Amino acid sequence: MATNVPTTIMPVKCFAMKFFSSATGPILNAAGLAGDALASEKFTDEDPSAQIIDALNEVDACGRYRFLTTQDSFKDEAFHHGLYPFTSLSEVAGKHSDWLFLELSLIQTAHADCDPFDDEHVYSPSMDYHRSKVLKELRRQAKLVFSVQPRFAFFFLLLLGDDARLIRFDIAGVATTVKFNYSACPEVLVDLLARYSRASPDERGHDTSAHLIEPASEIGEMMRRRLDSATLGDDVALGYFQESLNPEWPWWRLEVHDEDSGEIKPFAVGRPHYCSADVFGHATRGYIALDLTTGYLTFLKESWRSTSGSCALVKEGSVLKKLNKLDTPFVPTVLCHGDVPGQTSISQRLAATSEGSQFAYLGGYAHYRVVMKEVGKPVEEFKNGAQLISVIRDCVKAHKHAYEAGIVHRDISPKNFLLQKREDGRWDGLLIDWDVSAAVVQDPNQLVIPSERVGTWEFMSVNTQFSPSRSLAVEGELESFLYALVYVTVQYIPSSVSPRNIPYFIAAAFHDFQICPTTGRYRPCPMKWFTMSGGQFEVYAWTEPFSHARLQFLSGSEESGWSLHPIDHIMTRLMSWLKANHKSSDPSGTSKVSSHSALLELIEDALQTRQWPLDDKRDFSEHWKRKSR
Repeated sequence: MATNVPTTIMPVKCFAMKFFSSATGPILNAAGLAGDALASEKFTDEDPSAQIIDALNEVDACGRYRFLTTQDSFKDEAFHHGLYPFTSLSEVAGKHSDWLFLELSLIQTAHADCDPFDDEHVYSPSMDYHRSKVLKELRRQAKLVFSVQPRFAFFFLLLLGDDARLIRFDIAGVATTVKFNYSACPEVLVDLLARYSRASPDERGHDTSAHLIEPASEIGEMMRRRLDSATLGDDVALGYFQESLNPEWPWWRLEVHDEDSGEIKPFAVGRPHYCSADVFGHATRGYIALDLTTGYLTFLKESWRSTSGSCALVKEGSVLKKLNKLDTPFVPTVLCHGDVPGQTSISQRLAATSEGSQFAYLGGYAHYRVVMKEVGKPVEEFKNGAQLISVIRDCVKAHKHAYEAGIVHRDISPKNFLLQKREDGRWDGLLIDWDVSAAVVQDPNQLVIPSERVGTWEFMSVNTQFSPSRSLAVEGELESFLYALVYVTVQYIPSSVSPRNIPYFIAAAFHDFQICPTTGRYRPCPMKWFTMSGGQFEVYAWTEPFSHARLQFLSGSEESGWSLHPIDHIMTRLMSWLKANHKSSDPSGTSKVSSHSALLELIEDALQTRQWPLDDKRDFSEHWKRKSR
């Protein structure tokens, strides 16, 4: 099988009963017509896809829907076959594929050997390539649909020569019918399509808590008017909101079922501010959202939260509500939050109960929304080094207060540091994304969940990368703060790493990894391990000329001369403390950092006593930024 995601292969009748239970009874008495229309001898090699589509439309199995062939809007000289509602045919026909109105996607291959879900094929590198290619196309189209439509599942009709499968994607995996010969048994295909098209919207995978906003509607006008009514301190949110109101992108009214008040609160959103990279998993996306009750601009985050493992009971809104009640500084303020009723993933449950399944350990996901007051800027938009280190300080303060309240963040990384503008015009830091946080565990030897890895790989401590199931101590989180600081600083502040070699340093120090030959698990990259053992980043290979053994951050210029940047002092001291926490290190002459206070004192002292340049920011990363693993 070409896929490594949870996959369940089901008999056709079981598939129909499981997913289209509302479409019961005899759907269509068209077996004879189907047999005549879909007879394989009627199809020529000239354009079999078009002929099959014409035949399916002739049978009229899909009621209010019709199959159309359009040009793929994202692939030159490629065509896309899909099922669209009658009401959108005039908008879609003769144009590029419209992912907003697409109801089901049809993909055809010439041979049954290209089936990515077939376990019985004889191994062939050539055929495996084609199977992987088909699966990649399925995932590509699913991602496009999920990015445009509020859905929790999407269906494909996969035609493999004379065989077919109906396939269901959701964020937890894949369910598919067994392969059946639609040419020999056309009534099976017709019945499946008839049941699909007559199923309820939620059975077809639609999020019924989201409602399309017409730009000319009252809410659409309200969204546009909000751009002309700036209020104090919301210029960042207003700028992002304006970007989101792209006329080429659908706008939605999203419902948030607030679990505290029991109310259903409406928010209007445009294009997502950000989206997750893959189809499977948490599928997180963030919106700059207009509160239709108050008129305020807010940040709405929706994701599929884990319902198993150490994150099973964690709702980000609940964590932040607790921190808000304790007046924890530099964390988001929750306005409302709650699960979307009735929307949980099921693919993992099907896969776990399948005979011989390797996915019995997998948990599921629940659709969740949380709305927060603050809208911030990425940390990479800092003005100078002093502002960057002040943002880090604020995030450490937030982490400290949360830890003292019994909560550990577990995903310290630059993407979770924001700049937020205060009413007086100054900028503070904001520590976000508490959705994988957990209760503080006092016993450092206590296991969390066997083999569970939580967080962002590049910024995990060495000990966490070695033992992901071990409870996370303060020093592990502070080590992550160090990596986050170095990762951002080396991209924007002059250093002993030459600009053209920065991507190689980043790859070696952060993105790299090893695979344990015994367990097959990820292990820290050699450079990170040696960095913590030696107490410094060795960068000899990436300097010009090869004169600096360790990473140094610099102030000045070639003309005026170089001196050590204040951030270098902070980095060097913190590394000397962290070095003592690694067993292979010699602790003599060092002091362990087991609380936040020492780091905060170090940063405050540097901000007060060191001379910070005002124009030290450069952009060395424009042409080589990389995504996290």
